[in-house]
Amino acid sequence: MLTIGSLRRFSELPAISVPALATSEQFVVGACRCWDAFMGLRDPRIAYRLLAPAFDYMNVSGAMCAFDRAFAALYQHRVRTVEFKDTDCASLALDEARVLSCLACLQRVNPHAAARSLRMLLPETGVRAILPPLARIAGFLEARGHRLPRWEEVPAAAAPSG
Repeated sequence: MLTIGSLRRFSELPAISVPALATSEQFVVGACRCWDAFMGLRDPRIAYRLLAPAFDYMNVSGAMCAFDRAFAALYQHRVRTVEFKDTDCASLALDEARVLSCLACLQRVNPHAAARSLRMLLPETGVRAILPPLARIAGFLEARGHRLPRWEEVPAAAAPSG
């Protein structure tokens, strides 16, 4: 089993498959993967048009703007490529798990732990820029009953050096 209660472990990441995740986690991973893929396209509204049915299905249409702002901040402040797998990939990337962990921390009103997860991806200015839209995403999900499982904290030694 990959969870203890509602706790996911980063050490078990290689064994965690996207199809085995909770629906709320699959939604976040899928939305992130698609948004990341759409970031390089000329039409900045394509994510809104193509992802609207999924956001409507999850009853979190209001979170689309927050995803847009989060990815704008991510692309503006990242110091390295943040790994989002292809949309149909069954495995979960470490960076995707960090985003899930961050959102779960925000749902539990633990912004310090959320910021620690983000510091593995972004410098401090990026963390300050991306936390508000991620908090909105976490809030939209929570308000609609989509509680994400908690992740264990990532040890500081796991932080990338770049």
